Amino acid sequence: MEPSAYLSNNSKMLQSHSVDRVYDVFHLLQTKSSVQRMVMALSSDIAVWDAVMNNKVVRELHKKMAQQQQQVEILLCKLTSVDLEDQGSAAAEIRLLAKVNADNYVVIAEAGAIPLLVRLLSTPDSRTQEHVVTTLLNLSLCEDNKGSIISSGAVPGIVHVLKNGRMEARENAATTLFSLSIVHENKVMIGASGVIPPLVTFPFQLFS
Repeated sequence: MEPSAYLSNNSKMLQSHSVDRVYDVFHLLQTKSSVQRMVMALSSDIAVWDAVMNNKVVRELHKKMAQQQQQVEILLCKLTSVDLEDQGSAAAEIRLLAKVNADNYVVIAEAGAIPLLVRLLSTPDSRTQEHVVTTLLNLSLCEDNKGSIISSGAVPGIVHVLKNGRMEARENAATTLFSLSIVHENKVMIGASGVIPPLVTFPFQLFS
């Protein structure tokens, strides 16, 4: 390997490691009360706060998150289009965003994607329907999104896909329902949606 290539790759590895460390810090901030108290104490110190916000990695992370949010907002506009092709391409791109990076679960949800995705569960385009239900599956892996998916009225639409969708869409619909049912409060609603008969027969259809 040429020295310049080695240095370039090594620099990228260090940068990636730094970004990962920042993500870890944000995760601790979300989950640890002791860290939250410490940050609240430090945030009252203007010099400390300025140093954090001017940190190169933090600035790059903030820029990246802003770009992702802007990208999602553009895709959501396409989701509301009356053009089925626009809906399909937007659903496919959102599905990819939700697949490649778990941090996008929050970005996508906070942008207001969940209600728009739920409406498209009944789309006549089977491919778009598959993208939508798969995206909801990925978003449901984030605990905070489970309630939003349920409150957006997704269960009947997911059951519809389970009964009538393409095979991969049906598999992901079944997995989405399982993911949502992990929250005890959701079990009754899902059970009352008429999901039991198609769930019982679905495994047999996979091998028929």
